[in-house]
Amino acid sequence: MYYPASGIDVLRVVATCCPYRLILVDTDENTLGQTEEQLSKIGIKPDKVETYQEDRRDIWFVFNGKNRLVTEIMADARTVNLKELGINQVDVL
Repeated sequence: MYYPASGIDVLRVVATCCPYRLILVDTDENTLGQTEEQLSKIGIKPDKVETYQEDRRDIWFVFNGKNRLVTEIMADARTVNLKELGINQVDVL
């Protein structure tokens, strides 16, 4: 699921839509790292976090017994090439 201009709205989407993969894109540099902070509010600790350069992070965690991956990208959503992330088709929120 692709979420442009996401801000810090992570928990609502994870809890209601339950996507396996969620791609959060925003130009606000304060959004990077917010996924971990929001998840910690409901007692979820990421299993793994990887940072790519300064503008992208992948966060793996378990929610409702299933593995999840959130990718945070700091960029203009119009410029993000999802094929570079290995994604050919995506739902947009």
